[in-house]
Formats: sequence, C-alpha cells, structure tokens
Amino acid sequence: MIQSSLRLISRTKWQTGRASTWRWTPPAGNTGGSNIGYPEKRGSRWACTQEWLRQTWRELPNKRYLHIVFTMPSAFWEAVGSSELFERSLCRMAAACVEEWYFEKSEAIPYIAAITHTYGEDLKYNPHVHLIASAGGYRERDQKWVAQYALLTYAENRKLMLSWRGAILRRLHLLSERGRLQGDCRDPSYIDYIDRDRQTWQVMVSLSKSKMDAMEYAMRYARHPPISNRRIINFSDDCVSILCPKHHDPEKPLPIPLEKFISLLARHVRGHYEHSMRYFDLLTPRLKGRLKFAVFKAIGEPVKSKPCPRSFRQLALKSFGEDPLAGMKPTRKLKPGK
Repeated sequence: MIQSSLRLISRTKWQTGRASTWRWTPPAGNTGGSNIGYPEKRGSRWACTQEWLRQTWRELPNKRYLHIVFTMPSAFWEAVGSSELFERSLCRMAAACVEEWYFEKSEAIPYIAAITHTYGEDLKYNPHVHLIASAGGYRERDQKWVAQYALLTYAENRKLMLSWRGAILRRLHLLSERGRLQGDCRDPSYIDYIDRDRQTWQVMVSLSKSKMDAMEYAMRYARHPPISNRRIINFSDDCVSILCPKHHDPEKPLPIPLEKFISLLARHVRGHYEHSMRYFDLLTPRLKGRLKFAVFKAIGEPVKSKPCPRSFRQLALKSFGEDPLAGMKPTRKLKPGK
C-alpha cells in the first residue's frame, strides 16, 4: 500500500501542483529499511551534484564567502506558499537586498548564489533563503577587488533585515491587489495585521573559512532530501513514524497519517526542470562573460578553463560502477556524406 501511495507523487500533482522527480526504490518489507530519502551515494542525483561542483569550482575565486539566512515570521508561511511564483522570487528578493548593501558600502559587485529552503525537521512548510555571497566584490569604475572580511554590525544587520522585510511586504501587497493570494491574505489589511510582531524577522550572517566550505554549504541545502532514511522508523498502510529530535521527544517516534505524510512530503518536491539554486551578479551569464577575466586579473588569480562535459559512459561508470557499453561491438564510423 505504501509503495503504491509513494509512487503517486511522481504521477500526481499534490496541493501546489508540483510533480515529483524522485526515484523511488520499493522496500523489502513493511517495516524499516526503506529507501525513501535521496540522494544515494551512487546514483544519478549524486553524479549531478558532483558535476555541478566540478563546473562551479572553476567559476569562483579562492576567497572567503558569507553565509546569509533570510527568515520570516510563521504567520507569512502560508501566504508565501499560496503563490508558487512568489516562492520562486524569494531568492531574487534576498539577492537584491545584498546587492543594495554591497553597493552602498563599496559600490562593488559580489558573487551571489541563493537556495530556497522550504522545510524543517517536522516537514512543515517553512520557506527561507540560504544565500552565499563573496566576502568582497569587484568595483568596475577603478577595476579593483574590494575585500570585506568583517561581519555586519548591528546597524547593518538591522538595515538588511528591514530591506528584506520591506521587499516581502511589498510583494505580498502587490499579489493581494491582483487577487493571486488565497485565504485571509487576499485582504491587504490582514497582511499588515500579521506583521505586528516585527521581532521575528531575522537575517543571520556567518563567515566561511574557505571556498570549499562555501561549496559544501550550498550542496548541503541544494541536494538535501526533506527526510532521510534513518529518521523513518516504521510505516504501515495507514501511518508513518518518523524521528523529530528538535520538535518532539528524541527517543519517541512521531506518528503521521500516511496521506498527510505524502502531502507534506510532496509539497517540498520541486517541479520538473525547476532549479534549486539561483545565480546573481558576477555569477550570471551576462556579467560572467563580460567581467570574468577582469575580476580574476584584479584578484591576481589565473582564469581556469571550463572543463569538458563528461560523456554518458563516464557518468554512468562513476555513478553506478558499471559500464553500460561493456560487451558491445564498436560501430563503424560513417564517412562524411554518408
């Protein structure tokens, strides 16, 4: 029963209208040992993550990076979730706040990558943004790299928080006027009412040790599953038991009805061809093609050539440990014109 129900996620659009791209592996029995979470160590998603790391590593300079987390009050979660376009624009609004802060501070253009994270440990909908920005930026008017390794002061952090809060409220009011929100958020006065508690808007900033630290941080949130295998303790035809150490008794599993578990899980699955990571400023194709050589020259690092994409045979051999073309006879190459 649970195997057939889980497979429905890949065929049916649940609540937010998103189809699943997960690869399900049926468990052997009805208790424990399931393969519900992804990615596996040797699988297609793991290979895509490694390929992304290999490609992106050559695009970033060997500098330190800032980890910035943009959160919002719980009263706004359902309002954000009622509009899929609004959820997709969270990364762009967070990046715009960081761009404005960099420009006012030193008129520099940073490297920015952002990931929208929509779930917590208990699988509840909790939209927030994890953003990675270079600790410094390229100033185009004098062609110099402006380094900024100091963390934000209280005034700068509060200013960044107010900018983030203002962007969210303006977007909510605009969607409310156009009738694209659902529930009570269709009334603009209700949006101002739930914003009465302004202390819960938080922007947390930390400084990474190296480029590898920043890349691992991005991979953790871009490819992390909503729930891992080890947290699924037991399941039956009508209930799933999971562990929630932070929100529940660490030693006592939390039972969730099967239909509710599937609906909670499916809400965090991205649509087909929907990217989990967004790039801004010096990581955008336009600025990267125009300023890449100038940025690396200002830093004093050699420009790394773009690696050649791996063939299907190499990716399959690296991911699954088997050669899909083994034992096949080599085909005769056709001459030009045939």
